[in-house]
Amino acid sequence: MNFFYKVLLCVVLLPTLSYAQSNYKAGYVVDLKGDTLKGFIDYREWQSNPNSINFKTSIADAKPHQYTPADITFFSINKLEAYISYTGPVSMDATDVDHRPRCPSGDLRSMGLVRIAPAGWPFRAENGGPVAC
Repeated sequence: MNFFYKVLLCVVLLPTLSYAQSNYKAGYVVDLKGDTLKGFIDYREWQSNPNSINFKTSIADAKPHQYTPADITFFSINKLEAYISYTGPVSMDATDVDHRPRCPSGDLRSMGLVRIAPAGWPFRAENGGPVAC
């Protein structure tokens, strides 16, 4: 019976240990002054936009530096994803591209990191120009 409890404990703790692991990938951060910091970003394969990121200048660094949208303007994980810091109005309107408003509506403002399209997937308006208000 003692063996059963040891196995059960391992099964219960294993997911906790695997969740805490980091996944540092080469990338860079652009700070508010426009300086580019090359290093490694803890890539979490986000399902939604991250609230913060962990950054190391070297894999061997013991403690990562945590950046939020208030600290950076842009970050990219080489050949995987790129995010830009955004502060501005947020629309709660429908997302149907055929019926989109010309400019964002509402009084809600937000700050966050927003995933941008990968290279080769530019955002374009119907007339071929960039989307802008």
